[in-house]
Amino acid sequence: MSFYRYALMAVFLAGSATASANDLSYSYVEGGVNYLDPDGLDSGYGFGVNGQFAFANRFFAWGAFSNADVDIPNSNVEVDVQAFAIGAGYYHPVTDNTDFVGRLGLSDVEVGVADDDGYVASVAFRSQWTPDRAEASVGVAYTDVGNGEASIFVEGVYQFNTTVGLSSKLQFGEDGNAAFLGVRASF
Repeated sequence: MSFYRYALMAVFLAGSATASANDLSYSYVEGGVNYLDPDGLDSGYGFGVNGQFAFANRFFAWGAFSNADVDIPNSNVEVDVQAFAIGAGYYHPVTDNTDFVGRLGLSDVEVGVADDDGYVASVAFRSQWTPDRAEASVGVAYTDVGNGEASIFVEGVYQFNTTVGLSSKLQFGEDGNAAFLGVRASF
């Protein structure tokens, strides 16, 4: 199994949401279920915890941890994939309800007994679809943990009220796909 092949997916699991804009909070914590479908391994499930904190006008810090267990095909061997990432981001309004969001961070990824670190970067457009309720993002990410890998992602958040919401993400990478579904608490 190639360590680098799955690093991008693990980093995705560790960083599952871009910043919100307009009337939505730039500070949140969320937790949920990860689904990892890497090329060359069977798919697997795990969990993820993500957080973000606004510390200045248009700037935010973010951090994330994820874990997923995947099986090596035609064997009884299960591989644990973990990722931890921290970083900072910036947004710039493009229209009244759409922002350009950039994030940069450091990541550590463990696949089984292999361990590597590097950086992650992403850019996205985030739009508020309905006032105080629904938002969506679409973007590209680059992960330089081992061999560099690019991916595209789509995210969505539906706020039940000003604090609690449902968050989701789909990511399609060169070496596999991943998904996240969780509950977000904004503050």
